[in-house]
Amino acid sequence: PDAQTRSLGRMCLTIVICAATYGAVFGLWRSPEQAVYAALKLPLLLFAVVLASGVINTMLAQLLGAPLSLVTVCLMMLTGMAVASVLLAGLAPVVLFFTLQMPPPDPAVVGLPTAHPAVIPSLRVFRHLLLLHIATIGFAGVIGNLRLYATLKNLVPQAAVARRIMLAWLLVSGFAGCELSWLFSPFICKPNFPPHLITRTYWEGNFYEQLYRAVVSHEDSPR
Repeated sequence: PDAQTRSLGRMCLTIVICAATYGAVFGLWRSPEQAVYAALKLPLLLFAVVLASGVINTMLAQLLGAPLSLVTVCLMMLTGMAVASVLLAGLAPVVLFFTLQMPPPDPAVVGLPTAHPAVIPSLRVFRHLLLLHIATIGFAGVIGNLRLYATLKNLVPQAAVARRIMLAWLLVSGFAGCELSWLFSPFICKPNFPPHLITRTYWEGNFYEQLYRAVVSHEDSPR
């Protein structure tokens, strides 16, 4: 138990430090204040994903033929999150370099409607950075889940069962992560909004709608 407690403490500390490092880069383009907010929220988001999906992932594992306990599943998920966090911290300087090459947001557009012509140039940069961060976090998440799968294969000798469990976990954790990231938003914060910790427009869209608009649309939701 003592070794397990120390291991849990190390994983949690790794997630806090490494995810906060990347979170600061996440929000830095908007302002130093937003960088602090994002640094606080990204570790909380990762822990929230584990808490939100741990119970259902345990149930799915047991239904699919692997008698894993809730503690075991949560420890495995925390290990995957720790690996992803370390990778994010390693990529933070690269992402920071790209962020610093982007034109900074125009302070004169704060308070203007999202559709205002003066907002469009900064909003375009916002969308590009948002896609960069989503891709980076998604990549780190994939690597973290590969580490999780390696552990799962050691605990579940049947390869087919392990693959089915891993697929189910990916779907549950991916959905939970996307929606929780929406509830924890903003991380970057749009250029026409002042830096803030939590948005007030939770129910005016969802993660997938925002991603779609960032990729293909010139319009946006009032976030």
